[in-house]
Amino acid sequence: MGYVNMILILELIVAVNSFLLGIFCVYRPEKAINMEQEFYRWINWDTKPISMNREVRNTVIMGILLILLTLPIAYYVVLGLRC
Repeated sequence: MGYVNMILILELIVAVNSFLLGIFCVYRPEKAINMEQEFYRWINWDTKPISMNREVRNTVIMGILLILLTLPIAYYVVLGLRC
């Protein structure tokens, strides 16, 4: 397996994981927020949103944007549209 093929596979793995993360943020925003808060507690920070409703809304919006940005990247990788 050549170097270029390995890079394409890594790019595809990143794209698929980003897509799945976007879906997770859209369908389970509260869980995504809780996981983020747990990570910050692990590194000795405490984070609390001022408005949980706005935090959930923003998490869903970021998930949608992540999905929309991931689709062209995956398309680019799968078709191998290299310059």
